[in-house]
Amino acid sequence: AGVFLASGVSGSSVGLVAVRAGEVAGEQGAPGPGLDASFDRDHVAPAVAAAALRDVPNSVLRLPLASWNRAGTLERSWQRAWPGLGEGFGTSATGADGLRFPLLLLNGTSVADGCRVAVSVLRLAPSSTDGPDCLGAGQFSRAAGDGARAPDGVLAATEDALGATCPRGGGGPRDLRLSTAALLSARFPYVSPTGVLLTCAGGTASTEDRTHVLDGGLLENSGADALVEVWAALEPRVRALNADPAQPVCVAPRLLLLDNSFTDDGPWRPAGRSPQLLAPGAGLLGVLGSQSAAAQQEAQIAVTRAAADVAAAG
Repeated sequence: AGVFLASGVSGSSVGLVAVRAGEVAGEQGAPGPGLDASFDRDHVAPAVAAAALRDVPNSVLRLPLASWNRAGTLERSWQRAWPGLGEGFGTSATGADGLRFPLLLLNGTSVADGCRVAVSVLRLAPSSTDGPDCLGAGQFSRAAGDGARAPDGVLAATEDALGATCPRGGGGPRDLRLSTAALLSARFPYVSPTGVLLTCAGGTASTEDRTHVLDGGLLENSGADALVEVWAALEPRVRALNADPAQPVCVAPRLLLLDNSFTDDGPWRPAGRSPQLLAPGAGLLGVLGSQSAAAQQEAQIAVTRAAADVAAAG
C-alpha cells in the first residue's frame, strides 16, 4: 500500500516537512540527527526574544527587518536543529525516480476572506479570470453556461500558495523552503506574525494583490476537509480503473487520521436549556468547534463507501 496525499495543519505540517526533509537527506547520504533530537529543544525562546527585542521596538521604528522578525527567527531555529528544512518545498517533491510520495498539502488560512491557502505542488485552487477573489463563483457559472469547458479546480475557496511567491524586486514565483512552507500553515496568532504572499502581475510582484496567511486551524483544524474534496476529484478515476478488466490491480482507498486528542465514545447527554442571551454566542462557538469533527466524518463516509464498493466488486 502507498500513501498518495498527506494533508496537514499547524504542528502536523511541521511534522510532515520534517519527515520529508529526512527523506531527502537520507537519499543524499547525509541523514539528520533524528526528529527527537532535533525538536526536543526550546524553539520558543528565540521567537519570544525576537518579539521582545526586535518586533515590539520595530512596530514604532518601522525598519526593514522582515526576515529577522520572530517568524524568521523560529524558522532559523528549526533549520539549525534539522538542516534539511532549508531545502526547497517544490524541489523536495521529486526524487531520482520521479514524484516523491506522499504528496504534501499544508493548509493555511487567508486573513482577509477566510479562504484556504494550499501549499502543495498540486494545482488545487480554481483559476479565475476575474482576479484574486477566491470566494467568487462567477467562473463556475460561466463554465457551466457556455459548455466549452468543465469548471477547474479541486478545492473550493482556495488559493495556491506556490503561485503567489513573487519577490518584491520582480521575477516569477519562487520555491519556498520547507520551513517556510510549514510555518505558512502554522502561524499561530500573536505567537507568529502573519505571512505575506505576493501574486505576480506582468512579471512583477503586485503589492495590491497580497494575501496574509495565518494558521490553517482557524479554518479547519484537522486537514480532513481538504482530503474530502481531493478524493471527490480522484474517485471517478479510481472507479474507472477498478472497472477495467484489463487492469491487473485495483485501488482500495484507505484513510488514516492522526489527531492529538481522544475520541469521545461516551454516552450522549441531552443539552440543558440554553439562555436566550447566550444562545447566539454558544451556537457560534459550537459550529466553530465542530468543523474538524464534521470534516473527519465526511472523509470517513466518503472513503468507507468507496472501500465498500471495492469489496463488493470482489
